[in-house]
Amino acid sequence: MRSEGVEPIYWAGTESGLMNVYNFLWVIYAMDGSKGSTGMGAGFYRYHTKGGECCRVGGGVGGGSSGRAEFAAACLALEDSLTHDQPIVVLTDSKGLMTVASNWVGEGKDPLLRHFPDGDIFARIIKVLHQRVSMGLFTMFIKIRAHGGEFLNEKADRWADEGREDIDNVRWNGPSPHPTFSWTEEGVEHRCSINKTLWIRVHLKVSVLQLPLHKKYTSEILNREDNSRDLVGKHWQDKTVPDRSKRRLLQNIGHQFPCDKLLKLWGLRDMMSADSVNASTRR
Repeated sequence: MRSEGVEPIYWAGTESGLMNVYNFLWVIYAMDGSKGSTGMGAGFYRYHTKGGECCRVGGGVGGGSSGRAEFAAACLALEDSLTHDQPIVVLTDSKGLMTVASNWVGEGKDPLLRHFPDGDIFARIIKVLHQRVSMGLFTMFIKIRAHGGEFLNEKADRWADEGREDIDNVRWNGPSPHPTFSWTEEGVEHRCSINKTLWIRVHLKVSVLQLPLHKKYTSEILNREDNSRDLVGKHWQDKTVPDRSKRRLLQNIGHQFPCDKLLKLWGLRDMMSADSVNASTRR
């Protein structure tokens, strides 16, 4: 970032600039995590010294996640803050980090680290924060938007990408203390810790395996080629399909079309109810 010309004016209009972060007297950190095909990386950028650090983040047997990389980046920045006795401001684009950290803020709260998938990293974060508090040092986390062209966030993102390739500096590579699940799909083995998304996949796989055991109308439709749940899902995800058509599809599948409100608007609700009763009587 240049200090002359129009560049300072441009950065003053960004999210950090509007908060006047660049003129803070405290030490400014920007941290970010990165997860890709080559692994996970964490890094931070220190604004006042124009430098930073990074490392490769191990996922253990539980796999990895972008949230784990974000926690590792926060821990790196906090550990670096112990090298000086200055108040710090840490900029992060991780909503998950801020949400988890809020569980330890306030009176009457007693959360357990074993309930968090990345408790091994967060335990270190809490320890460093306690050290800073005991030293009388101020620490503030500020949530900013990700990938918005923010100078500090983009710098931290580059450090995180570099950390993914740093095979000589790997941290938090021990086995996860949480249950893990593994499966093979199309010849590729997948492994991750238990989470809400994974439970949905498990229930879906179990449902598919149980379909041959049933011989009812619903199972027949779901097993029918080119007219199954997969086709309905593709139709629903197709952005070229109008929303009105998607709503009509769901109404037909749920036997809710036309709806009672629409029949009343047309003045046909009473007549349709009478016809239904007569039809039922004849049957």
